[in-house]
Amino acid sequence: MIKRQEAGDAVRVIPVLLHSIETLAETPFQKLVSLPRNGCPIDTWRDSDKAWADVVVEIRWFCDRLRQSEGKRQKR
Repeated sequence: MIKRQEAGDAVRVIPVLLHSIETLAETPFQKLVSLPRNGCPIDTWRDSDKAWADVVVEIRWFCDRLRQSEGKRQKR
């Protein structure tokens, strides 16, 4: 999937940080936008419901962008 995203296909891989990890730096996910955007894993938030709400908002935003770009491709 990451290769398809890099190739410009209408697909997105979105890592969601659930628990603290040492680093994403040496993984295939290092180039991707992860959620929550502040980089703090959900288990570190005081209010995990707020963290999940932020993740949902961001995923909706990505989905809307994909739909828009797919619609532009189909019109060509």
